Amino acid sequence: RIRISGYNVVNGCQSLTALYYNRQYLTGDLRVLTKFVQMNVASPLAAQVTQFSNNQNGVRPRDFMSNNKIQIRLQNEFRQFYEGQYFYEIKRGEQTGIGDVISNEITGLYLMSFDLKEPWATHRKYQVFEDKHADLFSRPEVTADRIVMCYEAAKCIALVSESLNNKLFAKYTLSNYMLLYVLRLLLEEDDQGKTAIQHPETFVRDKKRI
Repeated sequence: RIRISGYNVVNGCQSLTALYYNRQYLTGDLRVLTKFVQMNVASPLAAQVTQFSNNQNGVRPRDFMSNNKIQIRLQNEFRQFYEGQYFYEIKRGEQTGIGDVISNEITGLYLMSFDLKEPWATHRKYQVFEDKHADLFSRPEVTADRIVMCYEAAKCIALVSESLNNKLFAKYTLSNYMLLYVLRLLLEEDDQGKTAIQHPETFVRDKKRI
């Protein structure tokens, strides 16, 4: 019998999650093949183990950021202010529960359009968790409230886009990000809009105002 503590799951998070949520059906006959690697999680070797130990599903930059302190903080803010309304997904295979699921990947594209004002760069989705991660998420104004505001604005834009006469433009994925950028420019010209940009919590936490 081996007892371990302070461990991180490198490969098998989805299986482990499934086992946890179905634990009432498990018996003592269950056997799971497990490999343990003891090392400093901050060492370069840890990153290599993470990258090469999964040959079933490719490891993406997003996976490396699933334990990032900023992403965890944002997820905790969603639990604090929007439990049952929205779920902020920071890793694949998470049990989302009820409410709208907002992935941190799509959030990065919203912030790239709305805050960084670079809608033309949203086709480079890989940048969200690579060289642009700090610019997108590390700013103090990036909160659960801001993400909800961008998400709801994007939903409205998607509905309006369906009625556009130019169907090619309407179906082009980057069009909605460009319109989100245009919305940001319009809000900057309006006093109420400026308040929404600076203090989104005054609007999005009140369901009647969304």
